[in-house]
Amino acid sequence: MSITTFVTAFMTIYETPYQNKDMNWRFQHFKKLCETGISLAVFCSRDCEEYFRSEILTKYSNVVLIEAQDLSETWTYKTYQQVASEIQIDLPNTRTKEKDTAEYLLLMNAKTEYVNRVIETNPFQSTHFAWIDFNIFHIFSGRESYVTNICKTLAKRTMAKRFLTLPGCWGKDKVYDDRLNNDICWRFCGGFFIGSLDRMVDFHNEYKLHFENFLRERRKLVWEVNFWAYLELHHGFSVVWYSGDHNDSILRFDSEYMSFCLADLPSFTSQRYQYKDWGEYIPTSTSYLCHKGEHIINTRLVNYWLYPNGAYLIKDPNHWIKTRNVASRLIDGLPEDYIEMKEEGLDCHGGSIYGLEDIRLYSRADSIGFIATSINYSGVGRNRMVCGTYDNVGGRLYDCNVILSPGWCEKNWIPLVKDGTEYFIYKWCPFEIGVLRTLEDGGKQLVIETTWNHTTPMFSNVRGSTPFVETSEGLMGVVHFSYEGSPRRYFHVLVLLDRTTWMPISYSNFFVFRKVSIEFCIGFAVESERCTFWISNFDRDPEVISVDIDKIPLLFEFV
Repeated sequence: MSITTFVTAFMTIYETPYQNKDMNWRFQHFKKLCETGISLAVFCSRDCEEYFRSEILTKYSNVVLIEAQDLSETWTYKTYQQVASEIQIDLPNTRTKEKDTAEYLLLMNAKTEYVNRVIETNPFQSTHFAWIDFNIFHIFSGRESYVTNICKTLAKRTMAKRFLTLPGCWGKDKVYDDRLNNDICWRFCGGFFIGSLDRMVDFHNEYKLHFENFLRERRKLVWEVNFWAYLELHHGFSVVWYSGDHNDSILRFDSEYMSFCLADLPSFTSQRYQYKDWGEYIPTSTSYLCHKGEHIINTRLVNYWLYPNGAYLIKDPNHWIKTRNVASRLIDGLPEDYIEMKEEGLDCHGGSIYGLEDIRLYSRADSIGFIATSINYSGVGRNRMVCGTYDNVGGRLYDCNVILSPGWCEKNWIPLVKDGTEYFIYKWCPFEIGVLRTLEDGGKQLVIETTWNHTTPMFSNVRGSTPFVETSEGLMGVVHFSYEGSPRRYFHVLVLLDRTTWMPISYSNFFVFRKVSIEFCIGFAVESERCTFWISNFDRDPEVISVDIDKIPLLFEFV
């Protein structure tokens, strides 16, 4: 079984190949698609069946030939021929005559028909299907290796149950009905689209409902992307559109449609702590640490509330955001006490945002360390990281230092300790690890020691979430990325590091904890084949959730 079947077709439609793009040229690019290993269901014209069987099917076990048939045998072609036998059907005025022939335009419009035909036989027993152009690799020049890895990961991704998503170059506001007959419309790219089985069937049903009527009413045969724009404009054709162009962005659709929800897993459990009343302050993100056998959490308290659109209700007469931190020991999984932590040795420079945000805890040889984000202590009016010692018994945050950063990243540094020296994962793409160095004036600076310029797909916007913990396979932790919006949308990934080199090894599918929303996780543990996450929901409602570790398999390797 394959989650997603990719559908494509090759038809001989030109007597003289356009721009010398003959069968050999097209098959050379198609072989690059075959080499990705994705499940490919293909149609080809009868004249190249023998070549397809000898040069493709004998070499690529991931490819099946659905049928050798000519374009004239398709429903799309026959529908056009029937109408054209009754009335004159013209071609677009601004077309490239050598390329945009009637046969070419009909092949483009047959894409949904080919997908529907594959769904009927479903050779790979898939739940999802994608159209991908036969020689699409020609638009990825210089990026073939990167795109190969995108395709490999797409084939393994867990997909949303019901969706249809199409990339496009233009926003809907650039679509004009009076131009659809004659001018190419790049509302959609055409070369790739993906969705669940039922939505793909819906897509082809739109053709069966409206294609013939369009030909009769407009008396034009147009590009498939123009017809799709027409369907959207006049017949409520609804898809998830995303910005893409004729390059590798055509494959980068929204992660919401290739992620899963932990709350849907049978092994999912959850627990909420009973916090005391802190007045205007409410509990949110919770960091966790097991230090010398003692289980400790730090809970951030904030004086704001998020509306459903992500806007802030700040409970302060000056409209200042403030953070307080509370330490607790966990006894039998529940907080025994709530000790408010007081910052020591830090100069406050004022502003409108106060406190140490998103504290992460980590073990040193003889103490607990912490790292957090702050603005009012930074001295530069924007985020900087602060590290120090965490005394959960005495309620002290002391030996604090504002860290000079090597660059732009002033949030979500992840602590690592080796031989008494403190390191931090500074970035994930490129992957960078820095070490804390003491300056002549006694201050601290992060100096990058390790850089790895990997090309792992979908990692360009990843940020650190949790400290990493020991497992039998290496160090495991959670990272995240988000999409801007109202509100923002967060997605999470488990990552495995080599325990000696700290280099990334593998990672999981994308997931959310309860729903696509503002979910944040800075506490993580692995014990007895269970993953436990300390999360906040919409910057409030902290929760401890747990699932079986084998339900979040590390399917993908870093590249």
